[in-house]
Amino acid sequence: MQFLMKKVKVIDLFGIKYDQMETRINDELGAIQSAGGSILDVKLIGEKLSQCSVFVYYED
Repeated sequence: MQFLMKKVKVIDLFGIKYDQMETRINDELGAIQSAGGSILDVKLIGEKLSQCSVFVYYED
C-alpha cells in the first residue's frame, strides 16, 4: 500500500508584472502535475495582486 504525501507549494507573485502572473502560476501548476502530483486546492493570500502569494495544496 502506497501513501500519498500532501505538500504545499508557495508561488510568490511579489514584483511579478500582471501580464506575467498567469504564465508563472500555470507553469508552476504544470510542473507539479508533470511530476505526478495531484492538485487539491489553490488559495491566493494577500491584499493586492501585486503583493500576494499563491498556495497550492497537492498530493505527491
